Amino acid sequence: MTDEKKLYKIVKNGSKDKIDEMFNYIYDKYKPLLIFIASKYLNNPFDVMDVVQDTFIEFFNSVHKEHLNIKYLLTITCKHNALDLIRKNKKIVTNVE
Repeated sequence: MTDEKKLYKIVKNGSKDKIDEMFNYIYDKYKPLLIFIASKYLNNPFDVMDVVQDTFIEFFNSVHKEHLNIKYLLTITCKHNALDLIRKNKKIVTNVE
């Protein structure tokens, strides 16, 4: 059974402990990949970890939806979060004379 099917089945029928166990599994499995992806866009390790955490939060908040591919969803969300942070930081920079 794929991770996607396991997750959907556990969320639909599982107990809180089973859901937490599955979330921990997904977090441990994909965290290194997301750190790698965020590091390609961001130089600050704190920003990288913020983007990774935000990515997992978005994923876990949307867990009630059936995901066709967890890895794809997480990697695309991570990339977009990193790019959003870059855009946000560019707006904050002001000219100092």
